[in-house]
Amino acid sequence: MPTSDLATRLAKDRTTCTREVAPLVGAGLVEVGVGSDRGYRLLRTTSLGDQRLSEGRPAWEQVQGMVADAFGNADLHDLLTGLRRLLASSERLTRPAGIAGQPDSGCPAISGPPGGLTR
Repeated sequence: MPTSDLATRLAKDRTTCTREVAPLVGAGLVEVGVGSDRGYRLLRTTSLGDQRLSEGRPAWEQVQGMVADAFGNADLHDLLTGLRRLLASSERLTRPAGIAGQPDSGCPAISGPPGGLTR
């Protein structure tokens, strides 16, 4: 995944994302490759990173279930919808209009894990 795509999904700027990924690279969980353009960096998990993701998934799913149980599915949906709208509004207010390649609405960062947060 390109660093810029990950940054967008996490609602961060590219330089912050690069800085925050560095410890994962240092731990051997993520590797950085160069795309067709020298400035284009591609991130991918290593086999160790894939293993750690698999090991952590049950705990992630358990916590997501606890959140869904605590909020209830309708309230959780409303919360996520509100967060998406807040982020979209913030992006429109802080980003100059017309920047190519930047989403104008929506929030992939707040879409939850694969499978969602509902039970």
